[in-house]
Amino acid sequence: MKRITVYTATYNRAYTLVKGYESLCRQTCKDFEWLIVDDGSTDNTQDLVQGWILEGLFEIRYINQENKGVNIARNIAIENINTELNMCVDSDDYLTDDAIEKVLSLWESRSDEKYVGLIALDCYPSCKIVGKSFPLGLKESKLSELYDRLGIFGDKKLIYRTDLCKKYPCPSYEGEKYYPNRHKYYLIDKEGPSLLLHEAICVVEYLPDGITASRYKRYIKNPVGLAAYRQFLISYDPTFKNICRQSIHYVAMNIIAKKGIGLKNSNYPVATLLMAPFGIALYYYIRYM
Repeated sequence: MKRITVYTATYNRAYTLVKGYESLCRQTCKDFEWLIVDDGSTDNTQDLVQGWILEGLFEIRYINQENKGVNIARNIAIENINTELNMCVDSDDYLTDDAIEKVLSLWESRSDEKYVGLIALDCYPSCKIVGKSFPLGLKESKLSELYDRLGIFGDKKLIYRTDLCKKYPCPSYEGEKYYPNRHKYYLIDKEGPSLLLHEAICVVEYLPDGITASRYKRYIKNPVGLAAYRQFLISYDPTFKNICRQSIHYVAMNIIAKKGIGLKNSNYPVATLLMAPFGIALYYYIRYM
């Protein structure tokens, strides 16, 4: 059995998926498999992937499902992974040539079984690091500590133990197709820290039809789940600043979902009332962007 699964949820991205395939062909370590979950693509994704499978340059598994949204597709991927580690690589991203080798080398060098996985850096095609790098000398951390305590920002490449990912599937809501992965990652944080790999192993390109670029559309289409997500973020970090910030988003999502300001279902009704004017303003900003 391979030691790590690279998985990709994709929808009508055949034109860019090839970059990921070529990067996996170049890997200096072949101890991996690639799991592709096709979320109901109507382009030539299936034919493209079947061709790669026939080439047989490395192990590829392909799952084709009815279009249900990226978080459902990622849940399906995790359910079908049997390797110790897994790493999500989006359909418009690709790995550096030695990414698998560096990940497995660091994982094998660990001296303690407490670690839940590894966190590495992402970079742009120009090689510039996305966001902020880890503090020099820091060897381990929880993801939440990096973002909330150390001021790290920007996407990072997350490699987690598969058993923990199976333990914390991403929530789903009827009629909605997106829910932030950070919910799952913060729950995994409770299990222990991750090793830090101070190198970029994934090249990211934020394309016009990608998840990042369509942020405001996601708000409009997935308000119920995103309102619940804001409540989760407050419960995870109930500081004054975070309660206020998340309550603003909570109000806006409830208005989009036509549930008023969400006071009835709020776990923090006072904050919901106080932040309602700002949430209403955010709603109009999202609606008319």
